[in-house]
Amino acid sequence: RDDDGVPDRSELQAGLNPDGKDNDICTHARLFVMQQYRDCLTRDVDPDEVASWTHRLLAGDTTYAGVVESHLWELGATNGENTVTLLYLGMLQRTPKAGELDDWTGFLDSGASVVGLIDSFLQSPEYYQRFLL
Repeated sequence: RDDDGVPDRSELQAGLNPDGKDNDICTHARLFVMQQYRDCLTRDVDPDEVASWTHRLLAGDTTYAGVVESHLWELGATNGENTVTLLYLGMLQRTPKAGELDDWTGFLDSGASVVGLIDSFLQSPEYYQRFLL
């Protein structure tokens, strides 16, 4: 109902409002893990997976970018262009424009890390607005 990519039933189960964008996945590890499974792997996370990833995030054993990176490898990201495209599809729910694809692929080709790229997406206003505005 609020067009934020989170199924209404999941919002209700989590005690969130399905009529408003109140899914602060940027600061709530459990919500972030659940959303990444929906976005990147196009499925709901099972309870053991959400518990494991949430524990690892809260314990400092991984980062939000680390969760996304693990999903990229699971999807078979093998090169810069493929990685960038999968990030756009999964995190921003759209395909990259030609200039965006070239810029981010160049960023990776220059030796930047995939985690650095993911962090840029996580901090982008476009990503944030999907869930909170």
